[in-house]
Amino acid sequence: MNKTASLLLLLVCLRALSLVMPQPAKADSITIIVPVDYSTIQEAVNAANDGDTIFVKKGTHEGPINRTLVIDKSISLMGEDVNSTKMSLHPPLVPKSIFTYNYMGYAEPIRITTSDVEISGFTIITAGGGISANGNGTKIIGNILGMSVSANGHYTKIVGNIMSQYSGIMISGDHNVIAHNSILQGGSSLISCTGSFNLIEGNSIVGSTSSESLDIDGSFNVIYENTLTDCGRIALGAPPVYVECEGNIIAKNELTNSSGIHIRGSSNIICANRITNSSVALEIFRGDNNTFRANHILNNAFGARVGFDQTDISRQSGPSTVHNTLYHNNFIGNGQQAIDWNWVGTNHWDNGKQGNYWSDYTGGDWNFNGIGDASYKLTEAISFYAPSTQSEDRYPLMTSHAIDSVTVELPEWASSLLTSLPSPPPTATPTKPDPEPFPTTLIIAPITITIIIGIGLPIYFKKRKH
Repeated sequence: MNKTASLLLLLVCLRALSLVMPQPAKADSITIIVPVDYSTIQEAVNAANDGDTIFVKKGTHEGPINRTLVIDKSISLMGEDVNSTKMSLHPPLVPKSIFTYNYMGYAEPIRITTSDVEISGFTIITAGGGISANGNGTKIIGNILGMSVSANGHYTKIVGNIMSQYSGIMISGDHNVIAHNSILQGGSSLISCTGSFNLIEGNSIVGSTSSESLDIDGSFNVIYENTLTDCGRIALGAPPVYVECEGNIIAKNELTNSSGIHIRGSSNIICANRITNSSVALEIFRGDNNTFRANHILNNAFGARVGFDQTDISRQSGPSTVHNTLYHNNFIGNGQQAIDWNWVGTNHWDNGKQGNYWSDYTGGDWNFNGIGDASYKLTEAISFYAPSTQSEDRYPLMTSHAIDSVTVELPEWASSLLTSLPSPPPTATPTKPDPEPFPTTLIIAPITITIIIGIGLPIYFKKRKH
């Protein structure tokens, strides 16, 4: 029994010793500094592991001639200062084709082939080509880019970049964000989004000659507070904002000297936009159950055009643009305020109680309720395929609607994305991490226990003998 107790005491002490002995440490993410640790960015990428950060110091970092920078690790690539940290890339020329036309064009200067890659804080220059990303969770944040960005995946964030002429952003996938980017003197630049549950917010495009400067092809997207100036081809009536499919929200955007918003689809909400000096401010080409509410439509050739005299639809079936509702809009000084090819089905120019404000309305309001006593007649739609009808706003407003006070309720997923937008990176100079401190506590503890065992056990056995 005495020997058993002694062995038990020894085992307890040994167990305590094993608990405090240092255990093998798991490898942590590290920061690699260019050009301190590696002379080039590609060498640093090749040496990195998933989760590492590559910090690039100020200066111009030349890429190799006729090579693409390939990022195949889930890493963060961060420049010290966006204005002073430059990547000058030289991708190769490769055979390309458009339909049957073959030509030589530049390959991608940067190719991302995995998920969870972030590039931030660089001025990136290239002779041609654009960044391509295939993977989820890509982040291109706070850069000055002389190229386009094309991303295919989910949860991508293209935020806070300044882009030059002939560059643009094209994304495909779901739950992506394109926000607070500026495309200056855009040439044929555009922002294009294919997919669902994407947020396009706070972007600015100036001087784009692209037919669709903001092109949305998908459902349940939010296009919010973007600014387009001198965009689209007004003479041809090409719309800079082109939205297809259903359930999209197009709200609080401002279009100046640009052709307007063009809808092909159903159940979209177009609300609180300001459109000035365009060819056609609002147009529903095909679709039903769309709502146009509280838009400010000023000095355009056409204020609103609902449907069209469709040569591809027979007299019996009629146009497919029906059951759309327009109310609380301000139609001011447009060459033609509104036209509705409403010779089959019904479009509504009021919500049953209130309609729109028309600057050329001549009726009175003798009961002083803010609603005109007589309806407002829209421009007559002359159709070659059926008897013409003339739509009307039954409850025209006597004063313009207060657009700035309009609240747009965004879906929860979009509101969540808005509140979690990343900020462009600040200027920073990270240093090499300090070495791990020597684990004195872990060393002292085993020594103390060893001393206790070494002294205590002989005393214990000595007393047992007596």
